[in-house]
Amino acid sequence: MLADAFMKGAQEIGHTVNKIEVSKLNISGCKACETCWTNDGACVQCDDMAEIEPLLKSADVLVLVSPSILLWNFGTVRDCNRQTVCLLCGQLYKTA
Repeated sequence: MLADAFMKGAQEIGHTVNKIEVSKLNISGCKACETCWTNDGACVQCDDMAEIEPLLKSADVLVLVSPSILLWNFGTVRDCNRQTVCLLCGQLYKTA
């Protein structure tokens, strides 16, 4: 798989790599409440995103890999992507 080759190459040159299989986590979709924009990027939902937020915030590079069916990603991967955008944009909004 292409993602595994990317991870292996990054590890070989000394980078720390974390693989998170979001399909095995309980991650809810964005509710568009916009709380993250005023709450340091924190989501009000109590789901497994809280476990991976520290990794996302500290990452120098974020590589998202998803199966694509008719150019869409579905389910937990889509929900994680949406919450990640809110998390990172909320962080940027606070520093602006």
